[in-house]
Amino acid sequence: MTDARLPLGAFATGILLVALSFAWLRFFGGQAVWTDDDARSHAAAAIDLHRASEDGGAAPEILATAERRADESQARLDAAENRGRTVAWLLRWSGIAASLAGAIGFFVLRK
Repeated sequence: MTDARLPLGAFATGILLVALSFAWLRFFGGQAVWTDDDARSHAAAAIDLHRASEDGGAAPEILATAERRADESQARLDAAENRGRTVAWLLRWSGIAASLAGAIGFFVLRK
């Protein structure tokens, strides 16, 4: 029986990487940067835009300001939602690949 420590190490490393990918999102993802104040500001911007668009007599400047504020707030929300996802994706799929390679290597070397 050949030494199967390397495949088992690869498998364990893969499991660790997958776990780290979930922790990465928790500590460095959007939840870490999007605060309650940001959420309140986003809701207020959406309400202001709704009011300005529903008011037929509103000045175009007021509507344009409300649209700009809502767009800026939405852009900040989108950035917060996507923050850290690429790194987490890379960690997760690297971990899956390492785990599969380790498992396959273990069974191949076992014989």
